[in-house]
Amino acid sequence: MESQYETIRRLYIEKLSGVISEADEIRLAGLLQSDGAAQQIWQSFDEERLRIDVDDFLSGLEQEHELNQLKARITAKRTTRIRRLWRYAAVAAVIIIGIFIFRYQEQTAPIEFPMIAATSDHVQLLTQDGQAVDLDGSGQGMVHALGPLEIRVVGTELQSVHSREVVMSTLVVPPKRSYQVTLPDGTKVWLNSASELHFPSRFDDSVREVSLKGEGYFDVAKNEQKPFIVHAGGTVVEVLGTRFNVSSYREEPIRTALVEGSVKVSAKNEPPIFLHPGLMSEFDGNRFQQATFDTVEATAWIDGVYYFNNASLDELAPVINRWYGLSVKLADGRLTRHRISGLLERDHLAYFLSDLHTSTDISYRIEEDTLIFY
Repeated sequence: MESQYETIRRLYIEKLSGVISEADEIRLAGLLQSDGAAQQIWQSFDEERLRIDVDDFLSGLEQEHELNQLKARITAKRTTRIRRLWRYAAVAAVIIIGIFIFRYQEQTAPIEFPMIAATSDHVQLLTQDGQAVDLDGSGQGMVHALGPLEIRVVGTELQSVHSREVVMSTLVVPPKRSYQVTLPDGTKVWLNSASELHFPSRFDDSVREVSLKGEGYFDVAKNEQKPFIVHAGGTVVEVLGTRFNVSSYREEPIRTALVEGSVKVSAKNEPPIFLHPGLMSEFDGNRFQQATFDTVEATAWIDGVYYFNNASLDELAPVINRWYGLSVKLADGRLTRHRISGLLERDHLAYFLSDLHTSTDISYRIEEDTLIFY
């Protein structure tokens, strides 16, 4: 049986979270009106919440135990994209309690995340001699000549690139788009928004080398005689035949997540590390770190879904830049204190914005090419 302290603490969290039942709301009102001890307990939580920052306050609430109890109640009441990843049990109250504490803090300066500049709205293939072809406008399934190259496009895939001699090309995927390419050796690469892949029309050397900017998922054709090497930012990923995801966006850590097989990841002045399936390396420009990862979440972007866990709006801003071609502005810097979990869908930004507002009271508007949160 709950003690009075435990009861008031539970009702306090549920009240702040917005998931308190009507019966408990009535019960709480009665307690706070007639029970002096209950009033003191409630006031102590209020004083503590205002005295210290969000993280310190939450750390004293035995999050895992209490939020597991809240999990079923919140899920039943609000099934939205902002709160769909319920295996992360400690996320819910962090999201919601943070909102209420936010209201008592001083407003801070706006934060802006400019839109990524793109030379074209179309997927393009650029050759080493300066020629360019708009792959969106290429006849489907037909073979086209681009200088010494012969290319074939089917749907949103550059299905083949061939030439008699080695010709270097760069596949450029602008914001708001994704694309797939099959390399000359049969390796398939999926490219995320705002990404580039530099590759040859033939792999004639003893190794197969490509360079990546942005994010790509590689399904490498096995060839034990020719290692496959990806240059991504300041790292080098070497494999024989495997599946892995590499993210190397500018000003973000370089992450290599291994789905199948094994890879060696190296960087200048750093000893190489070897990954096994389920492990991810992260390189911040100085050193490597390793962690486990969720394969579904790490590769869901291929299907137009981006999962996030306990993320802030400033952490989501670069994804919004890339996926929707919008600048992002946080009208009040305090908005970075919100932590949310859920998903973004490439074709349905409106769903995310609506769920965000419903779940957090964060408002938004779009002015020209800028998404403003306030």
